[in-house]
Amino acid sequence: MKSKQFIVLSCAVITMLVYACKKTPADSGEENRSSPAADRLTNFNNVVGVDQYGRTFGPVSSVNAKKQVGLFFWLWIGQPQASNIYDASKILALPNGLKLLTDFQSQDEAISPNGQAHFWGEPIWGYYNSEDEWVLRKQVEMLTIADIDFIYFDATNAFIYKNVFMKLLAIIDEYQKNGFNPPKAAFYTHSRSFQTTREIYRELYQPGLFANTWYRVNGKPMIIAYTNPQDDLNEARYRGDQDYTPGVLSADILSFFHFYRPQWPGDPVYADGFPWVEWIHPQPMHNGVMNVTVASHPNVPMSFSLTRPNEMTNWGRGWDPLSKQNNAADVDKGAFFKHNGTMLFRPARMLFQLVAGMNGLLTSSIIGMNMFW
Repeated sequence: MKSKQFIVLSCAVITMLVYACKKTPADSGEENRSSPAADRLTNFNNVVGVDQYGRTFGPVSSVNAKKQVGLFFWLWIGQPQASNIYDASKILALPNGLKLLTDFQSQDEAISPNGQAHFWGEPIWGYYNSEDEWVLRKQVEMLTIADIDFIYFDATNAFIYKNVFMKLLAIIDEYQKNGFNPPKAAFYTHSRSFQTTREIYRELYQPGLFANTWYRVNGKPMIIAYTNPQDDLNEARYRGDQDYTPGVLSADILSFFHFYRPQWPGDPVYADGFPWVEWIHPQPMHNGVMNVTVASHPNVPMSFSLTRPNEMTNWGRGWDPLSKQNNAADVDKGAFFKHNGTMLFRPARMLFQLVAGMNGLLTSSIIGMNMFW
């Protein structure tokens, strides 16, 4: 129940942050997304909300016209390393739960199979699959009401989840044709970035599928990807991937996209980076781009927070950056997310506010390495 309450609360907080950081498409070079008819049909400025702690937000009286708001969006639930339902919280509650999740000698394939994705808790919509059309429609509905400008899909592990994103783009396209103003979409690549970029271009952009759903900057579809082959090669070698040779991106691809450089949280801070999460607090600004997140994991694997609590600490939903403590009483209050959100109001030029994220409900079991990501 607590995880479900927190999701509802997070949506309310995201809505408040979004309206505090509103924008106009002209400021970022994006095409105007709404017609007068659409504005008349789908004006959500009178949406109000209250959470279980009595925190409220009222109708929007004014907007900040200089900012775009993006949401990191996972497509991976049930795809492809999730052949069944495994709930890490329920396993952890078993008498030997921690060992089942982290100790190779205690591994039980029937309860927690090695290599399978695990839910960290039961989602508000049950243990759903990312292909579930009802869930996708509900998410588009919520993000449309919150007036999110764009979602950027996680393709950082060289999986593009075409079966999922095609279904989601079709729903966004349908919403647009019915007078709504849903978020548009982009992709975030990292591992084998060139390979992934080529695949995305071939499967979606080159044939021109759902072109009205593409998020654009200065008229070009946005993508987070490397353009320098050495950057892509260095990332592969850092992971021990000796088989990958990036080659070069074609002139067609280089001229087609508006590129942003991937800002991986463990890398040096790049002025031109585009983050999905930060392991630095307070989070940095990247040429007008800033990330806010519900929680963060500067010490990986995340299971070490349980197995090595005196050595490795991660920033949970109740993390207090001042006391450097995870406070269980503040989890449902979204304390860390709220604290991150306050950084958005620093006196600096900001073009993008990035929120992480939606559908990040899974973690991976790698028992053979004595870890649980």
